[in-house]
Amino acid sequence: ISSTINDLSSAEARRMNNYFVMKVSIVFGILLVISISAEAKKTKRKGKKPSLPVCKKADIVQLENALKADITELGNTLKAGDSELKSLLESDIAELKNDNTEIKSALSDMETKLLAKLGERQDKLALTIDSHWRDITGACIESNNNRIIDSVGTMDDCKKLCENEEDFECRSIDYHACDRRCQLSVKYSGNNPIKDPCHAGPKWNYAELVKLQNQQCSYNLVNDSNWRDITGACIENNNNRIIDSVGTMDDCKKLCEIEDDFECRSIDYNACDRRCQLSVKYSGNNPINNPCHAGPLWSYAERQ
Repeated sequence: ISSTINDLSSAEARRMNNYFVMKVSIVFGILLVISISAEAKKTKRKGKKPSLPVCKKADIVQLENALKADITELGNTLKAGDSELKSLLESDIAELKNDNTEIKSALSDMETKLLAKLGERQDKLALTIDSHWRDITGACIESNNNRIIDSVGTMDDCKKLCENEEDFECRSIDYHACDRRCQLSVKYSGNNPIKDPCHAGPKWNYAELVKLQNQQCSYNLVNDSNWRDITGACIENNNNRIIDSVGTMDDCKKLCEIEDDFECRSIDYNACDRRCQLSVKYSGNNPINNPCHAGPLWSYAERQ
């Protein structure tokens, strides 16, 4: 398009230059005729011989014909320039229309794909964005497992599996930290009774998705963006406080956040033993063991 604009600018410049030269010639010729005629009349009134030769009629006719020819040539030049300019503009307009059609087609395809993707994820987004997890330590739902998954590192990992489930609407989990077993279910406290304590033993933990529905959440949430989790890691021999019977890793994080006696920077948590260890050490001032020297049931997290 820029080259076309340059071509148009050059054609316009040539056309204006020719027009200017022709116009100056015409004006000059007219002024010359007027000047000679005026001088002749003035000399005639004084009875003197004209100082300038009086143009003969034939000369005036010849000059008029020359002026007419110049005007005709100027008109043809302007018409040619206008035709060339029109042709270039029509070509550019046609090219822009083609480009516009291709862009519209590409945008339409992109919109269709995005809408399809959003449609697929709508239910899942409704749960993960407009919902919150409510944990009940030591509880479970009996005999309503839609999917059982083993070797799941943490309860948070089990929750993510529930959020990403596509075959059914997962509303709750049972998680056994010692066995690392994760059980997903469509049942929750709103459509099925829960066992508290769990009939299968105290090592089970229960959590369910609670839809907020534009209501203000009353739970004390941990901001996960402030924590970096490393499953199976730990810090060795740097525990400023050890707390037992801590239900979940999130509960351990909360204890770290509200610690007043020292600046707690990291936790080690054993979900099977429900032991929470708080420390001023973290990866920025002390090496971490990954995997943990004390065994695979420990998980590590530090504040960012």
